[in-house]
Amino acid sequence: MGQTRLLRHKVTDRVRLLFRQEKTLKVRANHVVMPGTKLAPHAGSDKAVVWSAVDFSEGEQRQEMFCLRFASPERAAEFTAKFEEAVAHNASVLGEAAGGAGAEGGAGEEGQGEASAAAKEESSSAAPAASASAADQLAAEVAAKANVADDEAESAGAKADE
Repeated sequence: MGQTRLLRHKVTDRVRLLFRQEKTLKVRANHVVMPGTKLAPHAGSDKAVVWSAVDFSEGEQRQEMFCLRFASPERAAEFTAKFEEAVAHNASVLGEAAGGAGAEGGAGEEGQGEASAAAKEESSSAAPAASASAADQLAAEVAAKANVADDEAESAGAKADE
């Protein structure tokens, strides 16, 4: 249980997903919403969605599988719509930053899971793999900056409490 937010960076205009655990406020998910990331309904419930992303919540970049369960199917559908808006927004923003790689869809393979990305890599030429690694690099940079910004915000909040 906790709060999930889609946050837009003021300077880079990129959208990331941040999930904090309810009581401890520990960061459980922190990743850029990459173009090509697909939400899928959970097999056992219409109130849950799953996706895969390169996460930075524990200070290092790792491929993770996520599942969010909502109170109602309507809330799940609302989140799905907002998430897809964020994917489309980041496709335009990251497409400009990566020289068009995100807008072409070549940068979103990491959002489809490790098996799909490996299959795509085997069947594609070297050029899409290069744009995917550029997207990985952008994701790492954004996640690192987001982590620094969170630390600075927490430090500022601690100073305000004193």
